[in-house]
Amino acid sequence: MNPVCTYAGSLLTSCFYILIMHKLMKAFFPRPSENPLRFAAWTVYYILQTVSVLGISISPPAMLFLNMALVLMISSISYDAGMKRRCIFSALVCAVWMLMEITTDIILRLIGMDGWELQTAGTVISLMLMFLLAIIVGY
Repeated sequence: MNPVCTYAGSLLTSCFYILIMHKLMKAFFPRPSENPLRFAAWTVYYILQTVSVLGISISPPAMLFLNMALVLMISSISYDAGMKRRCIFSALVCAVWMLMEITTDIILRLIGMDGWELQTAGTVISLMLMFLLAIIVGY
């Protein structure tokens, strides 16, 4: 596949990750804070998502831990809510997202997909399902 398309796709996919997480946070946390560090925290989260989409090898447990830690950091900086609520949100969102990706992967493997098609279709389908979930939770 064309490297330009790969990089452009990974940058756009990472933006979609950010959009979904932002929608979920707005649904769970009513009051945003005006902390100027929130932009730096979102940028770090974007970079992590871009690195993972590009295929740079990070073990799944380490990626889950990094995601949970960054979501907790972002929610702490960007929203006024209790620590318990932010911790539960971080664990819940990351666990649901991971389960969505695993379920999508299993279903696509049962259909007979593998390789590049499996990775691309799995990413797009799991993102769309999480976006749908974020919209539903928002209501």
